[in-house]
Amino acid sequence: MKAVVVKLGEAVIDKAVSIALPKAVEAFERMEWKKAGLQEGWHRVTKAALAAKKLDAERPASPERSLLFIHGTFSDAASAFSALAQSTFFENVAPLYGDRIYAFNHFTLSRTPQANARMLLEGLPEKGVTFDVITHRSEEHTSELQSLAYLVCR
Repeated sequence: MKAVVVKLGEAVIDKAVSIALPKAVEAFERMEWKKAGLQEGWHRVTKAALAAKKLDAERPASPERSLLFIHGTFSDAASAFSALAQSTFFENVAPLYGDRIYAFNHFTLSRTPQANARMLLEGLPEKGVTFDVITHRSEEHTSELQSLAYLVCR
Protein backbone atom coordinates (compact mmCIF):
# COMPACT_ATOMS: atom_id res chain seq x y z
CA MET A 1 0.00 0.00 0.00
CA LYS A 2 2.85 2.37 0.83
CA ALA A 3 4.33 1.94 -2.69
CA VAL A 4 0.99 2.89 -4.28
CA VAL A 5 0.74 6.05 -2.17
CA VAL A 6 4.32 7.02 -3.02
CA LYS A 7 3.72 6.45 -6.76
CA LEU A 8 0.46 8.42 -6.64
CA GLY A 9 2.21 11.21 -4.71
CA GLU A 10 5.01 11.36 -7.27
CA ALA A 11 2.49 11.56 -10.12
CA VAL A 12 0.62 14.42 -8.42
CA ILE A 13 3.85 16.30 -7.75
CA ASP A 14 5.05 15.77 -11.33
CA LYS A 15 1.76 17.09 -12.70
CA ALA A 16 1.79 20.12 -10.39
CA VAL A 17 5.37 20.97 -11.33
CA SER A 18 4.65 20.55 -15.06
CA ILE A 19 1.83 23.11 -14.72
CA ALA A 20 3.43 25.55 -12.28
CA LEU A 21 7.02 25.67 -13.52
CA PRO A 22 6.34 27.05 -17.03
CA LYS A 23 4.07 29.74 -15.55
CA ALA A 24 6.72 30.69 -12.98
CA VAL A 25 9.42 30.88 -15.66
CA GLU A 26 7.22 33.07 -17.86
CA ALA A 27 6.41 35.38 -14.94
CA PHE A 28 10.12 35.63 -14.11
CA GLU A 29 11.05 36.38 -17.72
CA ARG A 30 8.33 39.04 -18.07
CA MET A 31 9.42 40.67 -14.80
CA GLU A 32 13.09 40.75 -15.82
CA TRP A 33 12.33 42.18 -19.25
CA LYS A 34 10.03 44.83 -17.76
CA LYS A 35 12.70 45.77 -15.21
CA ALA A 36 15.24 46.12 -18.04
CA GLY A 37 12.82 48.16 -20.19
CA LEU A 38 12.78 45.50 -22.93
CA GLN A 39 9.94 44.72 -25.32
CA GLU A 40 9.33 41.64 -27.39
CA GLY A 41 8.90 41.95 -31.11
CA TRP A 42 10.46 43.75 -34.05
CA HIS A 43 12.92 46.62 -33.53
CA ARG A 44 14.88 48.92 -35.82
CA VAL A 45 18.64 48.64 -35.25
CA THR A 46 20.89 51.67 -35.68
CA LYS A 47 24.43 52.26 -34.53
CA ALA A 48 23.32 54.91 -32.02
CA ALA A 49 20.45 52.81 -30.67
CA LEU A 50 22.69 49.78 -30.30
CA ALA A 51 25.36 51.85 -28.50
CA ALA A 52 22.67 53.09 -26.09
CA LYS A 53 21.18 49.58 -25.85
CA LYS A 54 17.75 51.09 -26.55
CA LEU A 55 16.15 49.80 -29.74
CA ASP A 56 12.95 51.41 -31.03
CA ALA A 57 10.02 49.14 -31.83
CA GLU A 58 9.47 49.08 -35.58
CA ARG A 59 8.29 46.43 -37.99
CA PRO A 60 9.96 45.91 -41.36
CA ALA A 61 7.99 47.39 -44.24
CA SER A 62 10.30 47.49 -47.26
CA PRO A 63 10.31 44.61 -49.73
CA GLU A 64 14.03 45.30 -50.28
CA ARG A 65 16.62 42.99 -48.79
CA SER A 66 17.03 43.65 -45.06
CA LEU A 67 19.20 42.38 -42.23
CA LEU A 68 17.79 40.60 -39.19
CA PHE A 69 19.53 39.99 -35.85
CA ILE A 70 18.29 37.16 -33.64
CA HIS A 71 19.73 37.00 -30.13
CA GLY A 72 20.64 33.94 -28.09
CA THR A 73 19.32 32.48 -24.85
CA PHE A 74 19.28 34.69 -21.72
CA SER A 75 19.76 37.78 -23.88
CA ASP A 76 18.15 40.48 -25.99
CA ALA A 77 19.25 41.96 -29.30
CA ALA A 78 20.76 45.19 -27.95
CA SER A 79 22.86 43.32 -25.41
CA ALA A 80 23.87 40.55 -27.77
CA PHE A 81 24.99 42.80 -30.62
CA SER A 82 26.03 46.03 -28.83
CA ALA A 83 29.72 45.54 -29.68
CA LEU A 84 28.87 46.21 -33.35
CA ALA A 85 28.20 49.85 -32.42
CA GLN A 86 31.89 50.22 -31.59
CA SER A 87 32.97 49.01 -35.02
CA THR A 88 32.57 50.00 -38.67
CA PHE A 89 29.89 47.33 -39.16
CA PHE A 90 27.07 49.77 -39.95
CA GLU A 91 29.16 51.75 -42.42
CA ASN A 92 30.22 48.50 -44.10
CA VAL A 93 26.68 47.12 -44.54
CA ALA A 94 24.99 50.43 -45.42
CA PRO A 95 25.45 49.95 -49.20
CA LEU A 96 23.61 46.64 -49.03
CA TYR A 97 20.90 47.29 -46.40
CA GLY A 98 20.65 51.06 -45.96
CA ASP A 99 18.58 51.59 -42.82
CA ARG A 100 16.78 48.23 -43.20
CA ILE A 101 18.41 46.59 -40.18
CA TYR A 102 16.14 44.94 -37.63
CA ALA A 103 16.18 42.72 -34.59
CA PHE A 104 13.54 40.41 -33.21
CA ASN A 105 13.44 40.34 -29.41
CA HIS A 106 11.83 37.25 -27.96
CA PHE A 107 11.60 35.31 -24.73
CA THR A 108 13.99 32.38 -24.69
CA LEU A 109 13.04 30.55 -21.51
CA SER A 110 9.26 30.52 -21.54
CA ARG A 111 8.54 30.18 -25.26
CA THR A 112 9.33 27.43 -27.72
CA PRO A 113 11.30 28.20 -30.87
CA GLN A 114 8.11 27.48 -32.85
CA ALA A 115 6.14 30.08 -30.85
CA ASN A 116 8.90 32.65 -31.37
CA ALA A 117 9.02 31.90 -35.09
CA ARG A 118 5.26 32.32 -35.31
CA MET A 119 5.47 35.70 -33.52
CA LEU A 120 8.27 36.78 -35.86
CA LEU A 121 6.17 35.92 -38.92
CA GLU A 122 3.04 37.58 -37.56
CA GLY A 123 4.97 40.85 -37.39
CA LEU A 124 5.86 40.85 -41.08
CA PRO A 125 3.90 42.68 -43.78
CA GLU A 126 1.82 40.56 -46.14
CA LYS A 127 3.76 41.75 -49.20
CA GLY A 128 6.84 39.87 -48.03
CA VAL A 129 10.31 40.80 -46.88
CA THR A 130 13.68 39.24 -47.71
CA PHE A 131 16.20 38.93 -44.88
CA ASP A 132 19.77 37.97 -44.34
CA VAL A 133 19.98 36.67 -40.77
CA ILE A 134 22.71 36.96 -38.15
CA THR A 135 22.30 35.01 -34.93
CA HIS A 136 24.31 35.48 -31.77
CA ARG A 137 24.86 31.76 -31.21
CA SER A 138 23.95 29.81 -34.32
CA GLU A 139 23.80 26.39 -32.66
CA GLU A 140 21.11 27.64 -30.28
CA HIS A 141 18.96 28.95 -33.09
CA THR A 142 19.20 26.17 -35.63
CA SER A 143 15.88 24.75 -34.48
CA GLU A 144 14.32 28.22 -34.35
CA LEU A 145 15.31 28.98 -37.91
CA GLN A 146 14.17 25.54 -39.04
CA SER A 147 10.83 26.25 -37.37
CA LEU A 148 10.65 29.56 -39.20
CA ALA A 149 11.40 27.90 -42.54
CA TYR A 150 8.74 25.27 -41.79
CA LEU A 151 6.12 27.93 -41.03
CA VAL A 152 6.99 29.92 -44.14
CA CYS A 153 6.69 26.85 -46.35
CA ARG A 154 3.36 25.71 -44.92
